[in-house]
Amino acid sequence: MTQLIKIKRMHSYAVQLTVTAFCILLCSYILSVHAGEQRSVDTSFATPAELSVLSKPSFGKVISANGKSLQLDINLSKKLLIADSAIKWQIQRSGKTIRELKGSHYSVKLPGGLYKVRLQVGKYQAEKQVMLQAGQKIQPYFQVDIGRLQVSADHPVDWEIKGPGNRVYRINDKQSVNEILPVGRYQVKAILPALAQEQVIDVQSGQYVMQHLAMPLGKVNLMAIRNNQPLLQAMKWEVFRLEKNNRHKIGEYHLHFESINVPPGQYEAVARHQDKTSKRRFWVQKETTNRVVLVME
Repeated sequence: MTQLIKIKRMHSYAVQLTVTAFCILLCSYILSVHAGEQRSVDTSFATPAELSVLSKPSFGKVISANGKSLQLDINLSKKLLIADSAIKWQIQRSGKTIRELKGSHYSVKLPGGLYKVRLQVGKYQAEKQVMLQAGQKIQPYFQVDIGRLQVSADHPVDWEIKGPGNRVYRINDKQSVNEILPVGRYQVKAILPALAQEQVIDVQSGQYVMQHLAMPLGKVNLMAIRNNQPLLQAMKWEVFRLEKNNRHKIGEYHLHFESINVPPGQYEAVARHQDKTSKRRFWVQKETTNRVVLVME
């Protein structure tokens, strides 16, 4: 009887060992499968998926499509008084211009591809690249920091406007200039043959700046006569400004009567007709009229 009990206990112990071993093997198998699955997931992230349209450089804001693929918009201050005709768009593809538009708002339908969009408002210019995709609408962003500058003088002059980046704008023979400019500090110069006035002006975003450059001048009436009568023939005048023993030519004229405006100072007029030459020195005060008569005899 005792022997039988021992045999049963040994059999029960063997069964427990077998079950335990089976459980250990089963757990090992499950862990190995789970580890294999985990390695598979990690490997899939190691190879990046194809980039989406949003992750590609779109160079602009993606908005909902409505049949158009490119939205062009800028908002400008009403103070600047900018007409739609002064807002110019140019769309290029592969170096060729395919569209030219005027105005502040446009929706354009274009096939997919890479484009260059140029914007010009007055003297301001900027450009952006846009990548158009099917079913999407792109709106390139332009930060248009511009202002309007109006400068005037007492008489028609030549203007030189030098701004950021040493850009120089020149306008000839105008009494006033009205330009749309990028923001920044500008050196504005009004130029006459014998005088230049200069002023530094700051152009701020959305602001309209007006400045007047005083050009104190005197008027000179040149007249050539012969036998106490106007010459009434083609001739040659040369007018020089005299400063510290220097003689600077400021103009040349070809009628027997000429009217010119010059800054205050000392001058010399030289008249030539055929083999005759006559000259005279004179002073000019601001806001005066001076009559210079030369006899050609």
